[in-house]
Amino acid sequence: MLDYSTTPRVNNATSQLSKVLTSTTTFWFLLGSMPVLTLSANGLPRVDISAWVLGSQMMVSIVNLGYVGSDARVSITLHEAAKSLSTTLWG
Repeated sequence: MLDYSTTPRVNNATSQLSKVLTSTTTFWFLLGSMPVLTLSANGLPRVDISAWVLGSQMMVSIVNLGYVGSDARVSITLHEAAKSLSTTLWG
């Protein structure tokens, strides 16, 4: 059972994220390509990185899995398809 007790801050973040996840751009990356499995991060111990390549574009998701905020710098080794940043979808 899901107990829906949350804070306004969590509700706001979830609402914003849902708009990104249901956008046309995200839709085509998630459903029109396979994830890239060769990404790694240095700088934080608990970071989840996922990426999808679609044609000449790449979408990257980076999530801090730590329970507290961090100002640490994280370096990520990306797939060779990543040459420049064109858009930040969220965060």
